[in-house]
Amino acid sequence: MVDQRRRRYLVKLAANLKVFYAAQLQEQEASTKVTATKTSEKAKDQLDGFMEAGLISQLVNKADLQKTMEDAHFDVFKMTRDARSKQRSEETDDAPDWSTYDAPTIFRKTD
Repeated sequence: MVDQRRRRYLVKLAANLKVFYAAQLQEQEASTKVTATKTSEKAKDQLDGFMEAGLISQLVNKADLQKTMEDAHFDVFKMTRDARSKQRSEETDDAPDWSTYDAPTIFRKTD
């Protein structure tokens, strides 16, 4: 009985994660800045709550959640979460242009 509930919980979690990751992929492909929007924040909060409920009810453990997240992420992005994290950090590693701060502050324009 518990095993059946556990299986149903993990199937539902995987489906929710795939929807969440698919929305992130769609934002990424649309070249929109991947930042936390109100919708994605709400979806992330709901996922966090759903996963926490699974832990509290002892249907799953953290290893189950981690594996489900990795599998759903790989299904959507075709790469692991670590690989995507590295890719995203490389894309956003644009060093800031500090040359604007070379001049003393009294000489800088504040338009």
